[in-house]
Amino acid sequence: MKKIFLFIIILLCTSCYDYQEVNKVSIINGIGIDYINDNYEITYEVIKINSKSKDASMDSSSVVSAYGKSLDEAINNISQKLPKK
Repeated sequence: MKKIFLFIIILLCTSCYDYQEVNKVSIINGIGIDYINDNYEITYEVIKINSKSKDASMDSSSVVSAYGKSLDEAINNISQKLPKK
């Protein structure tokens, strides 16, 4: 009886509760941080996944930048500009 109970508990505890599809997230390929005129500039290179294309060479990337007085503020500003989570 203990083995059955343990088996049921193991099955219930092995799941992905916060699973995200690849098409719904932004994939960051590169990050750049600059300090210009007392402001931090953060630049992300974000990969655009073309869901219609089966060839990986058809995927492209875009560059997103944001400024802030601190690194935390710059990261918050750039996360608002990203098209996906």
